[in-house]
Amino acid sequence: MLNTSKVVGKAQGFIIPVEQFQQSEFNVLYLTFDTPDHSGSLSVQAIKVAHKEREEFRVVGGTGSFAFAHGVAVFTQTDEQTSDEAITYHVKLQLEFPNHSTKLL
Repeated sequence: MLNTSKVVGKAQGFIIPVEQFQQSEFNVLYLTFDTPDHSGSLSVQAIKVAHKEREEFRVVGGTGSFAFAHGVAVFTQTDEQTSDEAITYHVKLQLEFPNHSTKLL
């Protein structure tokens, strides 16, 4: 299947494995977007990371176009992991904004 998706931003952050730090809940990713329609960032919190091909994270805030956003971010691994440094994911967002009736999908 041909991938027609385009890169619209970047992700960075860290996840502390539960096996090594049993009391840790500081698993945060920052998604930064820079497109003509949407510019800003989202803070995403991973609760119990199972290192599966599909992970569901909680959106806990944002900046710019995503100010005060909350919702869900679903990360799906798109191909085989070629190294410990880079993995490609497809990210689907379901966001809600306070005092707004529209959702960004």
